[in-house]
Amino acid sequence: MGSMRPGVRIVLAGAAAILLLPACYGSHTTIGSADGGADAPAGTCLEACTGPYTAGVIACHEEQRTCLLSCGGWDDHACSDPCETTWDACTYERDYEAERCMEDCPCWEPFMACTDGCDGGPGDDCWTACESGYGACSGDDITGMGTCLSGCAIPSMECDEACESHEGDWGAWVNCDAECQIAWVSCMGGCF
Repeated sequence: MGSMRPGVRIVLAGAAAILLLPACYGSHTTIGSADGGADAPAGTCLEACTGPYTAGVIACHEEQRTCLLSCGGWDDHACSDPCETTWDACTYERDYEAERCMEDCPCWEPFMACTDGCDGGPGDDCWTACESGYGACSGDDITGMGTCLSGCAIPSMECDEACESHEGDWGAWVNCDAECQIAWVSCMGGCF
């Protein structure tokens, strides 16, 4: 069973490097604007990027499901390998689109420049300061997003484990796996 297992690659471009620490239930919050005025709306710029990304990746999984269901099983590599290649290209394109979108967010470039100067990763003082600066700029609670994204991992792993009960039934496994991946992407998309 194991060698055919399509990998799950949720990149969300540059956001993944920041937010996908170990993959939501709940959502992030607004924070006060830098000038002390009203709270900024949460997720405005990133959400505009991640909403289409999430829908696009779900469509990639649906396309892969349809393709794999036409295959004869675990050992039908002549059928399943092209399905995975098509899925890789589909999700890569969604990653690229999301990355371009995020780069257009006005707070993103200063945030990335800030983190380039950090020696450590998420959680160290430098990153925390950069996250605070990003939050003040955008209104997004980037730490809350990271917590939310991490919260998506446990139900995803539990779902994957449940699919193992379909080891002897190709079609049931393909459908179960697709539902797990779609649920994970949807969960993560709700974090922005």
